[in-house]
Amino acid sequence: MRILRDIENRMAEAVTALSQGEVVAYPAETLYGLGVDPLLEHAIDRLFEVKGRPESNPIPVIVADEDQMLALVNETSLAARKLIDRFWPGPLSLVLPKAPIVPDRLTAGRPDICVRCPASSIARALCARYGRGITSTSANRSGEFPVRKLDDLNLKGVAIAIDAGELDPGRPSTIYDVRSGEVLREGEVGADAIQECLSEL
Repeated sequence: MRILRDIENRMAEAVTALSQGEVVAYPAETLYGLGVDPLLEHAIDRLFEVKGRPESNPIPVIVADEDQMLALVNETSLAARKLIDRFWPGPLSLVLPKAPIVPDRLTAGRPDICVRCPASSIARALCARYGRGITSTSANRSGEFPVRKLDDLNLKGVAIAIDAGELDPGRPSTIYDVRSGEVLREGEVGADAIQECLSEL
């Protein structure tokens, strides 16, 4: 695993690794995540292998901005746009209908994709430099504790890791299914805050 510390000048190495189907570890808000190109099925296979993740679990995606999200989803609603305007970049993941280009492998055969624009400027910059969203799953073997510093990262098969030091602890992102109106995981953004935002519609 190659560790990048001069992030600004060496981001191109991480972008190259992503384009080649490799796994890249990067800092999100509170944890390090694992990124691959979500449209390359062999890269998704590699991610499942590295993480030991059950293939029945869909893999979320992060994006640099709303335009990158629109390339991955089939439709957005007024509610989705309201939430995006209010909480992005930030710790709110939205479950939306996936676009046809998104492999079923990524979503475990489900018709939806979980997508978020993170508050982490490094994570957004990586997506922006790559030109589209990347996967977002914690940088640990399934069932083990996530890592907040690269010294604790012990995964075989990670090509490059972007080092941002030890990350501040915090709650995970909230996952909200826009079509059903259900909070699938309550995290940093509370259900009350979501409902207050949507009450303005």
